[in-house]
Amino acid sequence: MDLSVPLHHPWTYEAMLHDILGMHLNKVTVTEPATDGASSRKPARVYDLSITDPIWVDNSGRAFPEVTDDIEERLAGWKSEYDNISNSSAQEDP
Repeated sequence: MDLSVPLHHPWTYEAMLHDILGMHLNKVTVTEPATDGASSRKPARVYDLSITDPIWVDNSGRAFPEVTDDIEERLAGWKSEYDNISNSSAQEDP
């Protein structure tokens, strides 16, 4: 790893959103490409990153590798919750 990179440019989640997604006024616009090969695109989605977004609050100033670890942990937790809900509703069905 080149240790001079963080001195030239911050390697944080917030910096990545600025660079890659063009964050402006704490908003990110994400445009998804068309999936059918046609030239039509899905409508763009605008996400407001604020204190109500726990991922943003917890990770905006963290180094990007730490953010990926945090998101993996959260995703594993959400999958576990989903599996528990799915299993409990399957057991309740006659």
